[in-house]
Amino acid sequence: MLCNIYLAKGVDIIYRKTKKIIVLFIFLIAVIFIFMLGRSYRYLKVPNPEELSSIILIDVIGNKCVQKTIIYQELDINNMLDILVNSRKTSKQSTSQFPGKTKFSAVFFKFKSGGTSWKSIYEEEGNSYIHEPFVGIFKLDSNDSHMLDKIIKRGNREDISIPVENIFKINF
Repeated sequence: MLCNIYLAKGVDIIYRKTKKIIVLFIFLIAVIFIFMLGRSYRYLKVPNPEELSSIILIDVIGNKCVQKTIIYQELDINNMLDILVNSRKTSKQSTSQFPGKTKFSAVFFKFKSGGTSWKSIYEEEGNSYIHEPFVGIFKLDSNDSHMLDKIIKRGNREDISIPVENIFKINF
């Protein structure tokens, strides 16, 4: 009988230690998850360059799409994505598909497998911002803004005249 008491105490001690280890492990996983979740929204998410066939920029002024620029060069695509990913999230919120500005550029990422995704770039008070629909507003570094302008100037440009509400109907 005495042996059963010691055995029950031993099992109880092992059970409590196992329970503490499991709780500690779950807590550690939760802390890592919260850290990763908080970190992931501080930086702009961009597509993998190997998945893209081109990047199309549509300049919008007022309610009109006025110019289309297509970037095909793999090096320019990689450089542009590097610039975009270096942007930092601001406290400004995004509550629409496009920024509430009269002048901006819609940036469409055309995938090799078909389909597109988009973001917008605009300037405000001498700074360049990236608007990711319903996610947030990201600020570009001033040096990156100049590099981005150089990349865009090397793209194939075409004047267009399309109402902004038809921007998703443009044949990319």
